[in-house]
Amino acid sequence: PQCIAEGSCSVDAECREDEICRQGECVQSPCASDEDCPLGLSCARSQCVGGDCVEDNFSPNHTSASASVLEDATLDIANLNRCAGRPDWYAFDLSDGELLEVEVRASVADELVISLHEPSLDVLRVNERASSLLTLDYQAKSDERVLLRVDSSMLEDATYSLAVSRSLVGA
Repeated sequence: PQCIAEGSCSVDAECREDEICRQGECVQSPCASDEDCPLGLSCARSQCVGGDCVEDNFSPNHTSASASVLEDATLDIANLNRCAGRPDWYAFDLSDGELLEVEVRASVADELVISLHEPSLDVLRVNERASSLLTLDYQAKSDERVLLRVDSSMLEDATYSLAVSRSLVGA
């Protein structure tokens, strides 16, 4: 079989099912939410993206409400996948004074952004440096739940590893 480039269009019907005709070209349809996209795609920056991403073992964890709870004092998890348009969320239940240290190592080409949030989603810490290694730390002020969000500034899938260390300061 040979691939043939799509020609120009004048109406949506001349495009594939998941595309619309804009300025004579078939393009991904704009969206406001995941529900506006074809099955398997998600809405990110008004574009339907993804669809061919292989989820990791912690999925579904694409919202703060579905965050994967990580309980171990020390973790080092490789080959995690952040699918395009879908951040990964993790939750940590910390004790008063406990220090949480997070390290996210991305594939070289990936531009990840990591942030720690309160359950209200107020931001506690953020690291959006253009680097393949991102770190954050946070010391709990009381018994509290803290959420880690792993996202990307790019509309592409990203593979990363997550290392976590938890310790009571002074212990």
